[in-house]
Amino acid sequence: MPKAVQKGQASIAKRLPNLFEQLHLHDVVKEQVDSFSTARMEAMLLTISGREFRLITYLGALIGGFVGCVQGIVVLWVV
Repeated sequence: MPKAVQKGQASIAKRLPNLFEQLHLHDVVKEQVDSFSTARMEAMLLTISGREFRLITYLGALIGGFVGCVQGIVVLWVV
């Protein structure tokens, strides 16, 4: 990575906390979230959690299939 890019990243990283503080980002986000209706928050949570649970299910199936295949190979090899 060029040194100019590294220096730029370091400079931005140093100034970022101060910038967030000046923008009062925490307060802006809190106000926006507080303005959401309960129904909208519930819909957002269900959408996000549904997507994550689906990925967890697929990953579990993949890992379970892999473990099952390895166990089958080990049984055939041992017996």
